[in-house]
Order: sequence, then C-alpha cells, then structure tokens
Amino acid sequence: MYNNSIPLYFFPTSTAFLDDDPHFLENIKFQLKNPECIKIFNSYKKFEEYYQKHSSKIDAQCVELEDGYDDDSISVNVRLEKIKDVSKIKDKSNLLTGVVIDYNMPLLNGLEVIKLLPASIYKILLTGVADESIAIEAFNNRLINQFIKKQNNNIINQLNDQIKIVHEHYFLNESNKITSLIGEEFVRYSLINDEVYKQLWNSLVKKHDFIEGYIIDLSGSYLFYDRFGNNYCFVVQTEEQAEANIDIIPIEEFSDKVVNDIKQKRILYVPDSENFMLKSNILDAIKITNGSKIFYYGLGKNQYEPQS
Repeated sequence: MYNNSIPLYFFPTSTAFLDDDPHFLENIKFQLKNPECIKIFNSYKKFEEYYQKHSSKIDAQCVELEDGYDDDSISVNVRLEKIKDVSKIKDKSNLLTGVVIDYNMPLLNGLEVIKLLPASIYKILLTGVADESIAIEAFNNRLINQFIKKQNNNIINQLNDQIKIVHEHYFLNESNKITSLIGEEFVRYSLINDEVYKQLWNSLVKKHDFIEGYIIDLSGSYLFYDRFGNNYCFVVQTEEQAEANIDIIPIEEFSDKVVNDIKQKRILYVPDSENFMLKSNILDAIKITNGSKIFYYGLGKNQYEPQS
C-alpha cells in the first residue's frame, strides 16, 4: 500500500485501456487484478465519450472560505470530518484516474491522444520494439508517466503494479492539496506522518482488505469500507487526547468498571461517536509506543449510516 505517505481518502477508481485490437484488450482485462475497475476501448471516439463523462475529479467538500474579521481578507477553514461525505457519491468508482494507451493507434497515435489529456490523469504508453525510442523521449519530456513493452512476457505484473501506482498517485496528489491548506497545524498535531502509525495504518488496510478510507479528524482516525460493504472506524487518540477525554466522561452512562478502564486507557472514550459513525462511544484500546510518543487506537465495526 502507501509506504511513504498516507492519503486523506481513497476509493476504487477506473483505469482506461485504449487499443485497436479488441482481442488483446479482452485478454488483458481478465488477467488483471480487479478487472471491474478496467474500462476497455478499441477506438478513440468511444474512449473520448467515457473520458468526457468521467474524467472530472471528485472534490472532497472539506474546504470552506470565511470572511476575515478585521479586513476584507478571506480565510480558509478545512473540516476534515467532511471528507467522509465522498463515500456517499454514487458511481464514484467510474472516476478515470489513469489511461493505458497503445502507441500504434489509427487516426491519432497514443502520444497524440495523451497530449489531449490533463496532467491529473496518469498516463502509460504501450509500445512495440520499434517505438521504444519514442517512448523514452516522451518519458524524459514528462509527456507520459511510464511506458511498457507489449511484447514483454511480464506485462501483466507490470500493468498490475502500474495500476496500483495510478491509484496511489491520484489520491496522494489530491490529499497534498488539502494538507497544504492546513499547514503547520497538520504537521504538529496529526499522526499520519509518524512511521509507526503508517505501518499500523497499512497493516490494518491490508489485513481487512479495506478498499475505501476517509480521514475523520486531525489525529488520523479513519472510516474504512471493505469490498463487502462492511464499514469500520479506526479511532486514534494521542496520550494528551485520551487524558483530556477522561475529564468529560458521562459517568452516569457507564459502569464503574468501564469508567475505570477508560481512566486506565484500556478503553477509549469517543465523545463525538456519531461523527465517527459508531454505535457505541467506547472502544477497546491498544497502546502504541514510539520512543517518547504514545498513542492509542481502537477499531470498531458495524457502524450505522446517519439518516440524510
């Protein structure tokens, strides 16, 4: 998964394959991982129709503009908890984030098609032996992100690796745009740049086969979905947050044992459980220590979807 950076959100997207050989396209599609995310086209016209409809990026509606108090300035407010609203967008998996195009196409060759596409779309050129020098020049000139030889015996593995990169590339770029608006506050308070946290995050995504994820708060809590539609909440609290939450425990709602377990940090108290989409506002806690840094996490499932 994501080794160096973690996206603020991710979900399945589509990669388009454009080649004038329909047999090659069908054969390739069903050898790839997640063929349901592969859209195949044997003509530029058909590809263009899909591209025009599904190339627009899906914005996370978490950035709000506010009037300044003392002058005519505009301030930016980022509400990370709004990112999870993207999960409700229908047909978002049709979003086109990458294209794999054969260089030898009629009418327009692969490079000519690529030049018509925006920078946000990851571009992979399929080449024959005679086209390799053209592909190298296009790569060096940053017209394409990668090229793959069609005659390569390892083409399926190469394509699977590149499609994974396509997905990661898109969501890391979109996430960086948001974190740049948060600035120093994100660096100071978020755990998602911590190496131990990143290892934990990646292990949970892999173990539970999460295919969608949406950050919920600055610390690094996430709402996750697996490929069967089950949703989980990964709640993260720093030592300071866990301590602060002890002071606001509604003790009348819990037994003495639960209250004591919260105070001992064996259980996490989650004050805003509806925002985290949790049925219960307590989760079993696991302590993580990284040098002098301590944080706690809990993973809850069987969340409810709030009524819209």
